[in-house]
Amino acid sequence: MEPATSLKLAEVRGQKAKANPELEVVIQQTARLWRKAHLSYDQSKYVVERVRRLLELEPPPARRLVVERLSREEVERLLEAAYRLHPRKPVYGLMLKTLFYTGVRVSEFVFLRAQDLHLDKEAPHLYVHKAKKGAVRYVPLLPALAQELRLHLAGRTRGYLFESNRHERYSPRAIHKLIRRAAQEAGLELLSYPPATVLPDPSTSTVEGSSISSPCKASQAASSSASPGSASVWRWKL
Repeated sequence: MEPATSLKLAEVRGQKAKANPELEVVIQQTARLWRKAHLSYDQSKYVVERVRRLLELEPPPARRLVVERLSREEVERLLEAAYRLHPRKPVYGLMLKTLFYTGVRVSEFVFLRAQDLHLDKEAPHLYVHKAKKGAVRYVPLLPALAQELRLHLAGRTRGYLFESNRHERYSPRAIHKLIRRAAQEAGLELLSYPPATVLPDPSTSTVEGSSISSPCKASQAASSSASPGSASVWRWKL
């Protein structure tokens, strides 16, 4: 592994402009003092906090994470590719469509059950019972997606929403693998691959020519945790 130089450490902390010999002198002097006092890890943290308070240092404002979202064309290509993966088993396409249009995390998606779908209501919705940090939330469903899910279940009211051939839930790893296969089929190259993220924000996309910003707003109002578009997304390029 390449050693972390003082310049690189300064860049990591957002202090590229101050990566100079003067800062290195401060680091060396601090290290000598701590070594002489035989400070433990917890003690060093306490010292840093006290010094910040004495100098009245304030943390910088939170920086918003800028993410690259799939374009509408790329979304269509990805979903079409997923349906082509197994023509006799279009469930793969439906799985990615559900993942995309609900905005649930992969870790939440694999635990969805048939009984979590409320398709006969005036406003079809999905109950996410395995949300992040133990939270739960309701996600509205577009009528077209609700109908496709209804056909997929074919009257089944128990078990996981999407089951493997052994009637078990899919693992997050299997979903990630499915996305990679669909991306390859669509000619999209994966640039970053966080372990638990969602596909692009539905509020900026359309389904069959109709905007889905309203369901997304309703989801934000009904959700007890983060909104579907709040997490990082996968980034792709052609």
